[in-house]
Amino acid sequence: MGNDENAATEIDLGRVVNTLPALVWTTHGDGRSDFVNRCWCEYTGLGPDEALNHGWQGAIHPDDLTSFLDCWSAIRQSGIAKEIDGRLRRFDGEYRWFVLRPSFMQEVSGRGRWCWLGLSVDESPSLDGRMRRFFDMLPWQAGFLNSAGVSEFSNLQSLKDFNMTQAELEQWRSSGIIHVDDHERTHNAATALLTTGEMLDLQIRMLYPDGAYRWTRARCVPVRDAQGNIVRYVTFQIDVDDLKRAEQLLAAEVKLLEHVARGESLSQVLEALIRHLEELCSGCFCNILLIAPDNKHFEVGAGPSLPDAFNEFLDHRAIERGGYDPYSMAFIEKTPIISRDSANDPRWAASAWAAMMKTHGYASCWSTPIMAVSSAVSGIIAIHRRDAANPTTQQQDLIDRFAKIARIAIDRARADEALNQARLELTHVARLATLSAMTASITHEVSQPISGILTNASTCARMLAADPPNVVGAAETARRTIRDANRASEVIRRLRAMFAKRAPTMEMVDLNDAAREVIALSSAELRRSGSVLQAEFAAPLPAVSGDRVQLQQVILNLLLNAADAMAGIEDRPRTLRVRTELDGSDSIKLLVRDSGVGLDPRDIDKLFEAFHTTKAHGLGIGLAISRSIIESHKGQMWAVANDGPGATFGFSVPCAAGATVAELS
Repeated sequence: MGNDENAATEIDLGRVVNTLPALVWTTHGDGRSDFVNRCWCEYTGLGPDEALNHGWQGAIHPDDLTSFLDCWSAIRQSGIAKEIDGRLRRFDGEYRWFVLRPSFMQEVSGRGRWCWLGLSVDESPSLDGRMRRFFDMLPWQAGFLNSAGVSEFSNLQSLKDFNMTQAELEQWRSSGIIHVDDHERTHNAATALLTTGEMLDLQIRMLYPDGAYRWTRARCVPVRDAQGNIVRYVTFQIDVDDLKRAEQLLAAEVKLLEHVARGESLSQVLEALIRHLEELCSGCFCNILLIAPDNKHFEVGAGPSLPDAFNEFLDHRAIERGGYDPYSMAFIEKTPIISRDSANDPRWAASAWAAMMKTHGYASCWSTPIMAVSSAVSGIIAIHRRDAANPTTQQQDLIDRFAKIARIAIDRARADEALNQARLELTHVARLATLSAMTASITHEVSQPISGILTNASTCARMLAADPPNVVGAAETARRTIRDANRASEVIRRLRAMFAKRAPTMEMVDLNDAAREVIALSSAELRRSGSVLQAEFAAPLPAVSGDRVQLQQVILNLLLNAADAMAGIEDRPRTLRVRTELDGSDSIKLLVRDSGVGLDPRDIDKLFEAFHTTKAHGLGIGLAISRSIIESHKGQMWAVANDGPGATFGFSVPCAAGATVAELS
């Protein structure tokens, strides 16, 4: 081809390039430009001469220039053409994003130039390409769905996380990647998304290549065109497994501490703890072994998921000082003991414990000591699994946290036991103090029937010795002797019951009958003090559930206190009223009202404090113990000053279950 033809060809090529609606320019390998098209000049506002050599680089945003040149250098070295994103300055000074595509043009001389094509992102049909590259750089899972909800694209993080191809991820509905328990929620949310355009936002469990499900927050947002029609959906999935488990753990800890605060039994608290732990540690079967007071054997505190035979084997099992099972070793060494494969663990492979593990199909056992505040081991959390495995760091941290809650529950239960024992001892002391105060009255109560027995026995003997014997009179006298003997026996029975040292016994108690017995026992003491007792018992009353002796101790304490409060009164009758009545629909109230010296309103709150007393020789524990007894019966106790002289002390206790006032009316 001649020179004229070559020139014509170049003219035609330049005309064509200048008519393209895109920015086009050429550069040598060293970055010098020798051509820019009309569109480039119109957009940048720079003339062809200003763009020559390295002048064209002045149109690139200063913050993007270094990364642009680095990307171009990598393209030149690898020979693999890639698109570069960058901002180019418009003639009015505004920067806009472009996709810059370099292509190498080989020349006849063997050398070559780079031809650049710049397409505005706002106008480019290859927007998807830029978005895909952007999504591939994201550190979380993302992708596109078409308007029918079918996956069109999943970013590199998604492919990497699930170790799947794009084609496999497109089958997310049937691939098992979503936990079966989350299918319905996901289906309903996807249906709402496709039918109403409502954004999908839910937490689901997704299967990872290691076989574990992890919690993921999945969000899917509709993308609409200018007319408002949905053209596709953008999806994002963020791993929230650690956050979800932390929330579940916190919720479980709060519930367990609520169990403890409510005063539920230790077995109930430990069983709830195990349920939560098993839920958070999938595939684990747990029990808690308590250390007996003698520190020589275990007691199963709870183990609801383990076979009864397994728990029975461990219950009252001696702690092996030689460490022939992991529980004993954890107790002795005060550190977690892990047996990954009990059947092949040389430490106890031939032990009865390993045989028991094999019998019930358990391979591994993780034993963690529960450390009391005193630094002694109070129990063992034992985790059993059917597969041979070591605990993960996350699982061991979880077990350690639950061990701390178990420590709180065990320490609280044992403190309550010690407190109850101390309360029992103190209650017994209070009864003995009352017995001491009532010695004269009790002596009178017992001596009266004994004197009657002696008199009647002597009379009976004389009647039988007469000639002829007075058999009829002797028989009547013998009957009076028996009557007095029964009376003395009843007094002694009441005293033994009142002052015996025994653990509380809950039973159905008729509060009226209990009060009558106390009045009978203390009648001589009340008469000696000059008190005039008036009893007003409402009837019928439902039974209450409680310890009869403890409730009678409270009543007796209130009666004697009332008598003491009236001891110095001379200007009015020493009237003592005992009354029972209904308190609402489910409680019974007992009131003791006196006409004594009354109460100072400022001292009412102190009356029930331990060792606070207004008596010269009082211990100051009677009212404190009485309130403790009533509160242990889930009741209330109070004191008020009367409108007239004296004070009223009272308490209310709930009716026994099923015995409400409404049922009696």
